[in-house]
Amino acid sequence: MSVQISRIPRREGVKKGTTWLGSLAKALNWIVHVALPLIVLLGSFYLLVLSSMSRFSGLGFVIIVFLGSVGVIIGLFYLIQNIRLMVENKQGRFYFGLGKDIRRISRQEISFLIDQADRSYLAGKNNIRSSLGFTIRNIFTWKEVLILAIVGAFAGYILPLSSTWSILGGALIGVFASHPISVIYAFFCSYMHRYKYRSEFVRTYLEDEQFHKQITEQSNQTASKSNFLASLDYVWGSLSLKVPVCAGLLVFAMKKVPVIILGLFISLAVLPLIGLTVASISIFQLFAYLFGSLGWAPGFQYCLQGMYIFAEWNLPHTVSDFVTLAIVAFCLVVLDIPYQVQRCRLKYRTYTEVARESFKGFWIGPFYLWIIYVVISVLIRCGEILIQHI
Repeated sequence: MSVQISRIPRREGVKKGTTWLGSLAKALNWIVHVALPLIVLLGSFYLLVLSSMSRFSGLGFVIIVFLGSVGVIIGLFYLIQNIRLMVENKQGRFYFGLGKDIRRISRQEISFLIDQADRSYLAGKNNIRSSLGFTIRNIFTWKEVLILAIVGAFAGYILPLSSTWSILGGALIGVFASHPISVIYAFFCSYMHRYKYRSEFVRTYLEDEQFHKQITEQSNQTASKSNFLASLDYVWGSLSLKVPVCAGLLVFAMKKVPVIILGLFISLAVLPLIGLTVASISIFQLFAYLFGSLGWAPGFQYCLQGMYIFAEWNLPHTVSDFVTLAIVAFCLVVLDIPYQVQRCRLKYRTYTEVARESFKGFWIGPFYLWIIYVVISVLIRCGEILIQHI
């Protein structure tokens, strides 16, 4: 009896100590995996702010903008991914690839697994490109939105003129911040998200024996490709599985960046056809004219103030700005057509749905690009003001 009683405290003490140490290790793990991406994100953004203040020129400017852009995209990806893992009570990670485990898979298996992973992604599961609402739901849970609200409320509290309204306003901004963050993440990190999903799909294949057996049987029934095509698939497939973040960033640079540049050049050729007078008209001028015709003086004044703020901060608000965004959005929709056709061939979408989604992407794409433009411009402008007052 006494022996049994004496053992109970020891076991509880070990369990409590283990739990305490485990909680401490978990907290430190999340401090590292959330703080480092945040530091990279803020530091890279600081470089972009410095470049916008014309502190660099020539090759130095190009290098600073390149490093800042890459750092912001990578920092944003890891920050959102690790916050998501934290909410799901999982370990934070800086490496989403397979590493040496890829040696356990043959070339034919790699090609087949990548094809199956892409089919699963194209089907819409874990796909962040289907719609903005789906993107927000896939990136943010209610817990993460609550975190944003708390951060916004704290930001409102530490303002020099903090008040109840500033705290509530900060919390409200934090809640609605999930919308622009989702737009920015879907635009810049979609390829990294896709290749991360591909690596996780293959990792499941290696860890789940039943799934491993099922995929192996299917791959043995699949006809192998020619040596040249098989070699290309193996090289790129291995790269995307080993370093999915770098592979996604490379694809973004090779696909979207040239299309954006092409859209900007096309807009330079189209804008002279519109005329300088029409191109310089602000959207606020149109609303000011409307409110003035209706005799609503406050609305007229608000429009004039909005036009002054947007012009002062160099934000898109003129006809030329919206024409440029529309042309770039059209080019991005054209870039997305092969992706949509592939979904049709796999019977995940019909061609009618693709046409409807492409048309929707054409008229709603400029709005998303406008959000990205405004958010980035406002953050850079705030960074410039902060640096000037430090």
